[in-house]
Amino acid sequence: MAGAGIVYIAAAEERCLEEAVLSAASVKRLAPSLPVTLFTDLPTHPLCRLGVFNDVIPIEPATAALPQGSQAKLLHLRSLIKTPYESTLHLDTDMRVLSADVVQLFDLLNGADLALAEASLDSYACFHARMRMFNPSLVLYRLNEKTATWLSEWAAASERNLHKACQKELPPLPASSPIKDEAVRRKLLGMGQISLLEVLSPVANRFNLTVRPLDYCWNHCGSTLPENNRQPARIKYWLDLKKATRPELLLLAYRWKQEGRIGDANALYACLAHAGRPAHWANPVLMEAYLHHGERQFEPALALYGKALRSDPQNAHALAGKGEIKAIQRQQEEGMGLLEQAVSLCPADAWVLTRYGRTLVLLERAEQAIAPLTRALAEGGADAAFALAEAQYQTLHYQAAVQAYRRTLRLSPSHRIASNNLLMALTGHRDYAGVVGHADTLLAENGWNVNALAFKCIAFAELGRREEERQLADFERLLESRQIELPGGYASLEQFNQALAGYLLREPSLKRSPPQHATRAGWHSGDLAHCPHPAVAALNQMLLKEATRRMVQARARAKSSGGVHPFDKHVPDGFVINSWAVIMEGTGHQIPHVHRDAWLSGVYYVDLPAEITSDDEGRQGWLRFGPSKESWHTGQSAPAAKLVCPKAGMVVSFPSFFWHETVPLPADTKARRISYAFDVLPVL
Repeated sequence: MAGAGIVYIAAAEERCLEEAVLSAASVKRLAPSLPVTLFTDLPTHPLCRLGVFNDVIPIEPATAALPQGSQAKLLHLRSLIKTPYESTLHLDTDMRVLSADVVQLFDLLNGADLALAEASLDSYACFHARMRMFNPSLVLYRLNEKTATWLSEWAAASERNLHKACQKELPPLPASSPIKDEAVRRKLLGMGQISLLEVLSPVANRFNLTVRPLDYCWNHCGSTLPENNRQPARIKYWLDLKKATRPELLLLAYRWKQEGRIGDANALYACLAHAGRPAHWANPVLMEAYLHHGERQFEPALALYGKALRSDPQNAHALAGKGEIKAIQRQQEEGMGLLEQAVSLCPADAWVLTRYGRTLVLLERAEQAIAPLTRALAEGGADAAFALAEAQYQTLHYQAAVQAYRRTLRLSPSHRIASNNLLMALTGHRDYAGVVGHADTLLAENGWNVNALAFKCIAFAELGRREEERQLADFERLLESRQIELPGGYASLEQFNQALAGYLLREPSLKRSPPQHATRAGWHSGDLAHCPHPAVAALNQMLLKEATRRMVQARARAKSSGGVHPFDKHVPDGFVINSWAVIMEGTGHQIPHVHRDAWLSGVYYVDLPAEITSDDEGRQGWLRFGPSKESWHTGQSAPAAKLVCPKAGMVVSFPSFFWHETVPLPADTKARRISYAFDVLPVL
């Protein structure tokens, strides 16, 4: 056996293999001499031949009668005992190494059998089980007789629990039996932490293993607790890998090319390129530029377009791609000049015309975009159809927009934005029956599609289907307002809110009315979910408890009522919380909107102007639910509405598909309205 190395296991999903490539690349960048081994059931995949793995060991698919995800977990644990190293650092594929000190971790095994970090008290398993446990996403161990026995027992416990989790009648489990919520218990049974808890914990060690504790910074999983953030993260769970690996892999390929690793870079680009490439992709530089451009990675795309133009200054595709990016970056005159040059060189090229038309739409010149995009549509694909649909929608040609969005979906059935925007076009066209039909199609694929649920509320109101509207937009049952409990360390709620306001007013990420958000005449911050300020961290913990309370409540309703409402049926198993500050004064307000990626949304009120009062007939500054964009309604059937008067110290939470807005403040308001909003985002 070799001395020391890192082991990854990627089974059952191609995405796990992509994650392993990215994680292993982070190791090789900081500790190039450290060998890395991959166990996988996809050993012939091209990604396995990249230079990030020293060895790839095939593993046979699991034979247990379990779902694919559960089988992958079994393969995972069974592979640990087959490590080729005497000293092994096992990392889950969704981890990133951030420090070269990873090499020194192996020194901890001098005189020890293994090293683990405790799971944070605010992690899913600890929060629900209320027990101390280790986090198995990082395991440092020496392979010897004791650790081999321990690993075997851990795999056996995991297999037992995975089978239990699949049973219709959930049997009791000592580690999680105090938990009344059956859905939570079932989720815990499928987690490696619970099976590990049965064979090893910080307080129970029946195999007499010598265990060295690791600081949380070596297995940082996003905890916001101050005690877990005293040191910078050295190895971290990388949430973004659960969203999309393709953009990250593209950047890795680009960096490799810059470093002279041409073979690996070309191989990775080839993996990411479409199987059926257009003829103009014969130019590898342009192919790489298109890939980055498509993922909005503009700097590498510009560099590659520039390289293509140095070889051929009259390359219309490079001119058009560069021109579109320049326009996006607000260099409009230069961008349009490049695009017009490209069109003059290739006036019938669908790709060039699509870039030109898309840019005109971006610059709010949609009427001018319709003609070139219509020409592009003759030969172009989904990109041309979608750009034409956007132009038709912006110019209020709703029926034409509906047709163009439908064409986009015929060409690209998984085009998520086209599916969502088709709902808007149908609503603008006042085809409310069509809205219900398309929404039901989307909900058949994904029962928690926020846009589909939100637009069904509009359509039900306009079709006079009031009872169905009331059942879906059930404000009385699903909209909650509560005063928070005072966090520890503060003498009063006023003192807590003053500390919050003092920090939020100075938050460096605040931006004035950012166009991608619903805030008007106000300031909007970036994500503050991991803000280390004590008052903000305390508020985030309160929001975590509020989210968990709403989840338990929803699951209980689903169990008692058969899960009639989508909000109750689709409680996320895993989730993260995003949070941000909103500061408004004068005529500040928020336009009607929903939170399309979330399950639960809410707002906490930090400080309010004196003009916001419960007896104000104009409801100025109040939170209003129900009505959406005015032009989407006929005015013949007003949608159901609910208004909430904000109060400092109050948290309001609601399903994320509820249309909501704020009534504008009086124009002469001088005091600030400071609120702190949050989303509960489902995570796979």
